[in-house]
Amino acid sequence: MPTALIAWRRTPPPFLIGGAEVTQQLLAEQLAAAGWRVVYLGAHQPPWDSPGQLAEITAYLDTNHTPHESDSGAVRYWWNGVDCIAVAQDRIPATLAALLTDIRPDVVFTSQEGSADIAAEARTHALTAGICHSVSGTGLGVLAGRPHVGLAVSEFVRHRAGSPAGTRISLWYPPFTPPGPGTVNTDRDDGPVLMINPIPAKGSRLMHGLIQAMHEERFTLVEGWWNTAAEFRQPPT
Repeated sequence: MPTALIAWRRTPPPFLIGGAEVTQQLLAEQLAAAGWRVVYLGAHQPPWDSPGQLAEITAYLDTNHTPHESDSGAVRYWWNGVDCIAVAQDRIPATLAALLTDIRPDVVFTSQEGSADIAAEARTHALTAGICHSVSGTGLGVLAGRPHVGLAVSEFVRHRAGSPAGTRISLWYPPFTPPGPGTVNTDRDDGPVLMINPIPAKGSRLMHGLIQAMHEERFTLVEGWWNTAAEFRQPPT
């Protein structure tokens, strides 16, 4: 049975923050469904200045009747066929080293904050793939660890990733399941303009410009990281 290790410094499934978490959870679950052994190492403390979530994670698992083992500030459980481990941030390096030795993964996936260090450690043990979720410093930061493969989630990201030494950049679309026949109305051409997470880092300034220039269009904005409703009640001049 092939083994995949997904390791990073954010939460493991099913605790989602944004698109990176969704992408990696889908990857983990689809690998498990295909017969892989999948171990997912994450943290119950965010890699930025915010409180830890260990109590919230265990409470969620209890509420959803998910058995889990807690020991020395770590929690381990199964979710949709994936072996999930959440530890404190300062335990990521030691836990990663132990997993690389114990489970001998065929491939390691990593991304986002601190992933360059994870990739540098993992590449001496297994094929290592760094997922480039965006063109931000966080999204492309994994390339500094010289993973064997950089998986760019779009042509734009692949272009911005360039040709880093020691890493082959490949286009890899996130593993969303295509909609079945008849589930999408392909004849509709008058839908609204949709933006998810309308904040400056995601292009909200461009969205303001589109709203001003396209008065006849209908726009749908879905809040993400924080409440931005007030910024769009009166478009900036």
